[in-house]
Amino acid sequence: MISIVICSKNPEHFDTVKKNIEVTIGVAYEIICIDNSIDKNSICSVYNKGALKAKYELVCFLHEDIQFRSNNWGQIIINAFNEKEVGLMGVAGTYYYSLPPLGWFNTCEQEVNVIHTPEPDKTSSKLLYQSRFSKKNIVEVVAIDGVFMITRKEILRTVRFDEEMLDNFHGYDIDLSLQIRQTHKIVVSKEVLLEHFSKSLLTQQWFDALFKISRKWKNILPTYIAIYTKKEIKKLNQESIWDFYFMSAAYLNKRKRLWLYFYYSSKLSALPISIHRLLRYYFDRFVKNK
Repeated sequence: MISIVICSKNPEHFDTVKKNIEVTIGVAYEIICIDNSIDKNSICSVYNKGALKAKYELVCFLHEDIQFRSNNWGQIIINAFNEKEVGLMGVAGTYYYSLPPLGWFNTCEQEVNVIHTPEPDKTSSKLLYQSRFSKKNIVEVVAIDGVFMITRKEILRTVRFDEEMLDNFHGYDIDLSLQIRQTHKIVVSKEVLLEHFSKSLLTQQWFDALFKISRKWKNILPTYIAIYTKKEIKKLNQESIWDFYFMSAAYLNKRKRLWLYFYYSSKLSALPISIHRLLRYYFDRFVKNK
């Protein structure tokens, strides 16, 4: 029923998640494990290879540092994909994705149902639950997180992970989401709960991948579910520009950062307010520090 593709770097983690899947999935499945501990190929390359080996019509791409906390989650997936329009499903995602390169989680427009446990401290688990709009079990979003992604095998005949553009372990989830959204719905399930053991480090590689995605999809970004008013989208666009300006300080030099700030402001018809906001910010800092 479900083919599960795992890019493995840690045999112990893989063995643990393999046993967990066996007792929780509740439907017929296969696991396609690709050992990436030595070659260290990009995750896009590994997932494309795994997808070609899948024998079932539903293909799940899964991190190995997770544990399912829901039973019979395989049946939940099958039920969701009974709706023909659904093309991609996850457990965390966003209703709005910006033109400036930001993570899907950089706004409050989220749908999340994940227990986050930083490694190696497994005593600080935290349920990351946020329901921005609908109280339904299945909600439509524009992009999902890569910890748990399910799509149809038939979609993977025409859609691939972009291994030419993304040569590390970041951005593949957003890019795949934007590809599949051109023809199908993307959804988040609130019925599937998993625990993710991750530090979630936002590195230079992470930012570079988001920047590539922003350039690739600039003609359709920002993208969002049709539940917002024009005023709300205008505000979200402005906040994304402002968030980008501060977040990118860790990854860009001052000149490029400022240039991109005005570039995105111009593209999103927010140049006057962006200039005013920036001047006001630095004026207030100058006055307070004087």
